[in-house]
Amino acid sequence: MKLNVLGIVLCLLALMGCSEVSKGVNIESEDNAPEYELNKLVGVASFISSEDYNSIDRGGTKYEVTLYELDSSASWTGREFTTYVTYPNVFKFENLKLQSSNVVMCVRNKMSKSGYWSFADLSRVDSVYVNFMTNMEYNRILYLMKKGIPSDSAERTAQHEIMEYMLSTSLDIKLSNQIEGNEKDAELQAVWQMLSRIPYTRLSSQLSSDTAVFWMLETDSAKIDTFKTKYADMIEGNLWVKSIPKTDYLVTKLSGYVFGQTNGLGECSDKNDGEVKKVTNPLSRYVERPYMCSKDTGWICPNGTFQELYGIEKGHDGEVIKANFTSFSYAYDSLQGKWVSAHVEQGFACVSSRFGMVLVSETMGKSSYLVCKAEDNAPDYLHWAATGSEEDYIAY
Repeated sequence: MKLNVLGIVLCLLALMGCSEVSKGVNIESEDNAPEYELNKLVGVASFISSEDYNSIDRGGTKYEVTLYELDSSASWTGREFTTYVTYPNVFKFENLKLQSSNVVMCVRNKMSKSGYWSFADLSRVDSVYVNFMTNMEYNRILYLMKKGIPSDSAERTAQHEIMEYMLSTSLDIKLSNQIEGNEKDAELQAVWQMLSRIPYTRLSSQLSSDTAVFWMLETDSAKIDTFKTKYADMIEGNLWVKSIPKTDYLVTKLSGYVFGQTNGLGECSDKNDGEVKKVTNPLSRYVERPYMCSKDTGWICPNGTFQELYGIEKGHDGEVIKANFTSFSYAYDSLQGKWVSAHVEQGFACVSSRFGMVLVSETMGKSSYLVCKAEDNAPDYLHWAATGSEEDYIAY
């Protein structure tokens, strides 16, 4: 679906954590204002690492949790409650009396300007998890509630908008504040892995949590296109077939879909299985690079030499060329009928037809000898290696 630009950009502010609450009990205060009394609210901030706790044990700054109360229109009431995270990632609030069931929670280290946020309506749920997905969604949820949309609909809408915007599709998964992070559902895990890439990278050439700030107000379509392209480029590594055993085919397929939609490859299905297309998005760092459609896994890079040798015809034996897109070199091995890694000495590439060939060189009047040989544990890998003596050279 097509999202309104302003609506889209209001949904991306990234960070994370994990929380569980006891369900609120609706009571009446002395002035007849409705209250929600919570005997105990327990949460888990799972993003905090063991290294962080080691730092805290050495006198480092603790992680603080602040619960902010909202009214029915998602406006801040000014009431807030604070506690600290303790090992293992647990925080507790006890004997809370709230005038509204709507709250947002933030877990932060005082040394950091940013925090990890989550919205919750405590009248509807009895457990809440704070994670990077809730953090991306919470401002959009509040925006929708201010427009009069009920909290449950606002939560679902915000989640689907972010998936639609970042992943070019929307899947039916649990509400984000009900996701623990170790779910077994394959689609949920795929979305989790895909979106978890957004908050963490600090490379200027890719996304960073800092860039998410302008999505609250930014309406410049050029910047939006740049953001989406950087995200698509960031997940390009998921398209490499050799990585699939270490990850999930659904992640690869979803990554290929996002990459293809953003960078001009288009659809990949049974109808164009095996088709090779090049990236046409001029903003992409992978522009002009080829990718292959696989009906099972979507757009992929089949192997390490696919892009480097794409479009290069057969050569003559021992011919050396420079690879596409990299500084790597290949030599043509006519006996193997393919281009192989080029190992060149004195203008000679070590290929099958030169197996056993010995070269001599002199350095400061001293002779040394090299032989073209195969690697012991990789017989197809030929290279020049030091050999023993002048006899080898004479014998050759």
